[in-house]
Amino acid sequence: MKRILLSVVALILSVSVFSQIDPHASIEPGTYIITSRVNGKVIDQSVAKRDAIVYNRHGGENQQWIIESVGDGAGYGYFTITSKVNGKVIDQSVAKNDAIVYKKHGGDNQLWYFAYTGDGYFFIVSKVNNKVLDQDVLNSNLIVYKRHGGQNQQWSFERIK
Repeated sequence: MKRILLSVVALILSVSVFSQIDPHASIEPGTYIITSRVNGKVIDQSVAKRDAIVYNRHGGENQQWIIESVGDGAGYGYFTITSKVNGKVIDQSVAKNDAIVYKKHGGDNQLWYFAYTGDGYFFIVSKVNNKVLDQDVLNSNLIVYKRHGGQNQQWSFERIK
């Protein structure tokens, strides 16, 4: 009985995490620094590689991301997340579930939508499989993983332009 009750409570909590979507919360097109809720580090394009990583904030162009709508233009469609440093986009490497920075080709693995968590943070959700950008807490890697609601999957957007 205790085990069933705990399972029901866990189910209710998981449903409430994903149902707190505010239809009025959106990310408008613009240039942003995207910050992880778990530790305040930001999404960064590794200069040495094509990887998207999470790194200490320094404000360089490799930490600035241009959000562009490819949908209805009202902040509720799909978006690309483009590096200011070289015009490449965050891309889900589907074979590995890694987040990489790659030339824009318009595939679904380069399209994202933003699901509001209800408290100033968003999940960044892949169009291709509804997995989310996730900070691997063991290192600085940015991966794409099934949504579990952890703080390492929640991001704030600071508009800088």
